[in-house]
Amino acid sequence: MSAPGGGVVDGLLRVLGGLVGLVGGFVAGLLAVLLVPLRVGDAGELVSWYGGLADTAIGSVRVPVAVVVAVGANLVLIRFTERATGVRWGVLLPGLGWFVMVVATLQTTAERDRLLLPDDWVAVLTLFAGTTVVVIGTVLALISPDPGRAGAARPASAPAPRTAITIPAVPPREDGTPHRPVG
Repeated sequence: MSAPGGGVVDGLLRVLGGLVGLVGGFVAGLLAVLLVPLRVGDAGELVSWYGGLADTAIGSVRVPVAVVVAVGANLVLIRFTERATGVRWGVLLPGLGWFVMVVATLQTTAERDRLLLPDDWVAVLTLFAGTTVVVIGTVLALISPDPGRAGAARPASAPAPRTAITIPAVPPREDGTPHRPVG
């Protein structure tokens, strides 16, 4: 037996899961954008992108941590939202948050400032990888036969799934002997 009000609680948890996916997509995009300028200095120390040391460090190396964050966070959020909402369209929510953040970071301010520069290879790779994961992950989740219920057992009252191909039985020969396979 289910507890009274279980349907309401279940519905609220699904809505909350969708909101977590939406806000999580936005936060994943923001975190990826903030990690784009990350560098490692000559001595192996992390160089701050806000302390001015990144501009003066000679020989600093770009570290594409933003790409890993974009790909990993989007994969986890799509899978989480698929399970949390239990509806097919729920997987669109992390992508919506991601795209809102991407569009916001590509805007130019009145002072002609930008968060992401078009000639920055880490920024381009981050946007490409994150967006590719969102699109492919969403399409795969939308075409899956039973989203949000992977591995769930079929209820006993549900009919067995039908196969796409039905092979008719071969009648026996006229003399009553069965057909034998060749070979």
